[in-house]
Amino acid sequence: MPLWLKEYCTGLMMGIVDLIPGVSGVTVLFLLGLYERVIGAISKFKAGSAALLTRYGLGVLFSRQRKENFTALTKEARALDLPFLIRLLLGAGTTILLFSTLIKYLLENQFTNLYGFFFGLIIVSIFLSIKMLKIKKPHFLFHFALGALITVTLTMSGDPVQDAIKKSERYRIINEAVESGQTSLTVRAPFKYSGHYTGKELIETALTGSVVVCVAILPGISGSLVMVLIGKYYDVISAVSGLKTLQLDYMLFCGLFGLGMLFGAVIFARVINFVFSRFYNATISFVVGLLAGSLYALWPFKQTVVMDQYVRGQHGISLVENAVVHTNINALPPDTASLVFALAFCCAGAAFIILLERFAGQKKIVGT
Repeated sequence: MPLWLKEYCTGLMMGIVDLIPGVSGVTVLFLLGLYERVIGAISKFKAGSAALLTRYGLGVLFSRQRKENFTALTKEARALDLPFLIRLLLGAGTTILLFSTLIKYLLENQFTNLYGFFFGLIIVSIFLSIKMLKIKKPHFLFHFALGALITVTLTMSGDPVQDAIKKSERYRIINEAVESGQTSLTVRAPFKYSGHYTGKELIETALTGSVVVCVAILPGISGSLVMVLIGKYYDVISAVSGLKTLQLDYMLFCGLFGLGMLFGAVIFARVINFVFSRFYNATISFVVGLLAGSLYALWPFKQTVVMDQYVRGQHGISLVENAVVHTNINALPPDTASLVFALAFCCAGAAFIILLERFAGQKKIVGT
């Protein structure tokens, strides 16, 4: 298999894993021996790198010295290891676009079983992360406890019910204004903007991308898990799933999210390089604590609230009666059948990550 195809396939695996809030796509890079190369490549980007690439790219398109500009462009891109990063991103993007709709459906219709799968993934991910420690010392327990405390605190601070109520109320007001003729509601159509997101939501989207990538760049904790903890996972998955409709609302949302991630990655990669070189074992201990604390967030059984909820779909705003909203409050299994199914999916999640690790050990890719 050519090296470029291996790197693209690595991106495919990263994309699948990154959709799941329980295991990090960066962990896949770590297992496959590509993590340091990725961090090193991102760290090479400087303030003038984008300007230089743009200059040479425009020179290729519009200048008479196309050959010289193309040579300079390829030289600069290789110096930044850009072709390698692009192949990874293309692979990850492919699977994210293909599977985001499925994940959205499962969140809406198979919440308990899906979270059971996540729970199994993260349990095994904890042990994989522990294996990354080069030495084990008692004082690392402090970093572990700090990470666990942060995750649990973030989880408990969120309130999905209040978020659902606020969004439903906003849609109700818009719907009443439309029915009374005070305003019109733009039906979503390809390459049109319907005002699905407020300005505040779009700003929060860019900030979410920056925060998510700063955590996701660490091996062990997933960006999807961070989005679950801050209550943005469903919104992001819905927007990615909606890209296939070619609506500008979703394109703008995902574009701002991507820009936030790019900004956060370029800035934070340098920090990671420094932290890992100086405090490797302490950092891994902190990551393991983050993962352990996330077991609270990913417990499959939650208290639920049934409410009438206004939602916005392809053809406008409608009222969904008796909609089930899952809170962040953990509960006991309601019956034996639910417990058995959750355990089965938990075992499936654990088996998935174990197989992934074995595959990584047998097919380790060495970067060049």
